[in-house]
Amino acid sequence: MPWRVAVLFLIIGSLAGCGGGASGGSADSSPFSEGGSSGTGVTATTIETTVAKGTINGFGGLSTGGIDYNIDAATISFNGQPGSADQLETGMVVEVDAEVDAATGTGTAENIVFDYNLVGVIDEINPAGKTVIALGQKVQFDEITTFKNTLSGDLSVGDVILVSGFTDVNERILASYIEKSVTGFPDAIFEGVLTQLETSSKTFVIGEQLVDYSGAQLLSIPNNILQSGFSVRITGSETALMPGSPDTVVLATSVEGVAEGLSGNPGENIRVEGLISRVFEPLEFRLDGNTVVANSSTQYANGVAEEIVVNARVFVEGTIDAAGVINAENIRFTLPTDVVIEAEVDAINVADNTLSVLGRTVAVDAFTILKDGSSANIQRFSLSDIVIGDRLKITGRDDGLNIDAARIDRVDVIANNAQIILEGVVGASVSNPRFSVAGLIIDTSTLQDLSGFSQGGVTPVTRSTFFASLQPEMVVRILGRFLAGELAPSRVEIVQCCNWEVYLGIPGAFIGGGNDVVFTWDGTLNTDILSGNVNATLSTNATVLGLPSAIEEVRIFAPGAYVFDTGLDPTLSTNF
Repeated sequence: MPWRVAVLFLIIGSLAGCGGGASGGSADSSPFSEGGSSGTGVTATTIETTVAKGTINGFGGLSTGGIDYNIDAATISFNGQPGSADQLETGMVVEVDAEVDAATGTGTAENIVFDYNLVGVIDEINPAGKTVIALGQKVQFDEITTFKNTLSGDLSVGDVILVSGFTDVNERILASYIEKSVTGFPDAIFEGVLTQLETSSKTFVIGEQLVDYSGAQLLSIPNNILQSGFSVRITGSETALMPGSPDTVVLATSVEGVAEGLSGNPGENIRVEGLISRVFEPLEFRLDGNTVVANSSTQYANGVAEEIVVNARVFVEGTIDAAGVINAENIRFTLPTDVVIEAEVDAINVADNTLSVLGRTVAVDAFTILKDGSSANIQRFSLSDIVIGDRLKITGRDDGLNIDAARIDRVDVIANNAQIILEGVVGASVSNPRFSVAGLIIDTSTLQDLSGFSQGGVTPVTRSTFFASLQPEMVVRILGRFLAGELAPSRVEIVQCCNWEVYLGIPGAFIGGGNDVVFTWDGTLNTDILSGNVNATLSTNATVLGLPSAIEEVRIFAPGAYVFDTGLDPTLSTNF
């Protein structure tokens, strides 16, 4: 349930948990359906040559960016070495050269390239903010992130993690895949923008990590001369800066220049997923190293043109020109989520791309992430592998008619325990002993004080306290059983505590509120908006739609005149 916010009052902050997304639109069996320029429509045409980059969301062959690729004859590069299909996992970000028939949503992959964003040892963990730091790089995860060999709550300082995802404008990795190494890893690997270059000592910094390149081989570096601002990929080993020191230095064995953006022949089809890094004007922006230009014919899904803002996570499909500019035919915003259900399947209709849980229809489309986390552990897992009675964890959005699934995980059925888990937003009507979530009436009349009610997820409360606190739009979690078409709860919990106010970019639209905020500041003042010096944090124990509310990257500036691009409509500035 991701939220992103820009906060401006002598500080600029970025909300931890910026998984991306925008409101509006609805899921479809295809990426786009018939409609106007602010709707969801496109008429598919056959396209032969395609260059694509995106998250693997499933395996019929290999699914990414709304296309299911046959990979049987593909040449695979895995982290710089010859690889195989068995190494690819749901959540990994890959580049694919292919021949695609968009009319059928299928393609034949010729080349697949995968590289980790980061391989390193965890130095810090912030469970509330859903972040870890390794090799000086901040990694953000959310409910859509795929984990291997671990769960998010089981990560520990000292664990070696392998990360794939997208990097935002603050050089933070939004992880789509995190693997905990069970065998260790010989090399540290990470990438980013080179800063603080010292040619005399042959050192530089990426993020917060010091790198010694005195023994490194320079690869794809113009004239073999490093410069600050280069995007580079580092391979090496991490060691203590001095004996007993917590500070480390990476002794690089290679420093490789990273080409920005996808390339192709003029007129070729490009399909790319990523985070918007810059907005030049309303219909022109930077995405994963490519400039993207939209126009009045561009079609949108899950959002509208006005929601093109920095750090928004989008999928773009279009054609590339000789200058490397992508002329966007389709722009799809990452599906925002507001409900999580863990329950058994009631019915399934593969032909219609739907299934049913708790009596609700769940719609699956070409972008839905499908993962088999059960003991069956089917790698090439698809909707056709799901049968009635399977237990699924579904993360999605309730559009009032269906639940549009952003992610579906199959999990093992709990023996002798038919308890379901439902987490979502409280409906408009709240009247003790009833309220609704995701269209289901929750009748708490049989629950007892303290044992049946809690607040903040952990604190037992009485019925009267619970309902005095409960309001529409709060996030709650319900444990119970689904009997005779009704949800009989055994416990209800208020997950969201409204002590934190967030402006939504719409006049009068705030969520949260109160003063339960912790502020830290190192006392320094910024004078350069390009410095990237993060010198303060804001945090709270409250959550916003189930996500931790921590603004961990705050910059405080000295008095002066500055120009900031917040991505917000300036006419709304009086609202915050």
